[in-house]
Amino acid sequence: LLLATCIVIALDGLDVSMVGVALPSIGKELGLETGSLQWIVSGYVLGYGSLLLLGGRLADLLGRRNVLLVALVVFTIASLAGGLSADAGL
Repeated sequence: LLLATCIVIALDGLDVSMVGVALPSIGKELGLETGSLQWIVSGYVLGYGSLLLLGGRLADLLGRRNVLLVALVVFTIASLAGGLSADAGL
């Protein structure tokens, strides 16, 4: 359990830092201005915060391991979709 928790926390920290580092490249590739790039960070933080609350409640109801595994799959798919996106809307 400790190993799984450490891996998840490391992945989360890595992803948060990658968003900050990748912002100039995202803006250049998608043709976004600095003000628009703030929406990327805001959307990530708002989504993370709201899903954190929902995930805690679902873990109480459905079990921590099940919710963690489903959340990792959803996170992986969402990260892949964001990485492959060709426009700012996605």
